[in-house]
Formats: sequence, C-alpha cells, structure tokens
Amino acid sequence: MIDQFFWDKFNKRKDKWGGTTIAVRSRFATEIIKAVRNALGEDFPIKLRLSQWKQQDYIAKLAKSPEKMEQWLLPLSEAGVDIFHCSQRRFWEPGFENSNLDFAGWAKKKLRPNHRISVG
Repeated sequence: MIDQFFWDKFNKRKDKWGGTTIAVRSRFATEIIKAVRNALGEDFPIKLRLSQWKQQDYIAKLAKSPEKMEQWLLPLSEAGVDIFHCSQRRFWEPGFENSNLDFAGWAKKKLRPNHRISVG
C-alpha cells in the first residue's frame, strides 16, 4: 500500500497525502517511519524495501534522475530509515542513463550514512 502513494499514476489524492511531486507523495511513508521511530526508539533498526520499477512495467520509474531520487529518498532517510533495500530488475544495470551506479549505488551516494542492500 505504501508504494502506491509514491506513484502519480495511482495517487490521485488532493489532500496532504497526494501531490504533484515525489517528495510530497512520500509524506505518507515518512509519517509512518516517524511514528515507528518514535514508538520503538533510536536503537531499533528500520529497513525499507522499495523499487522504482513495477513488476508489470519495467520501463516505469519513480525517479527519472538522481536529483528526483534524492527528493524521494531523502525525506525517508531523515524520518529514520536505517537500511534502504533497493530493488531493481537487474542489479548490474545502471539506475540512470550515463551512469555506472545502480539504484543502491545512487542511494549510497545521495543519502546520509546508512546501509543499502541491492537486489535484482
């Protein structure tokens, strides 16, 4: 369910949980992460598995550039995610054009020091 809030194709809401940018559509996940962090404390690791592709559409991407990816993931990182489990169809393929980094590699480059896992 959280994933559907990220996608503009699915999230057509007009309230604070919807919006035209990935940063705004990430608010639902950010609030959940903050609540979990507040309830369980700083010592409890929070892992978030996410993908910017859809199983039914490998062409679809939530973030079409490293800058858009940062707008999407930075609020989640700041809310308290300790581990990003970055899923993509093929882990050896670059996350963006003209790049040699995959999704997890870009997450490592753009986010605060936390852990990344790559799967694909």
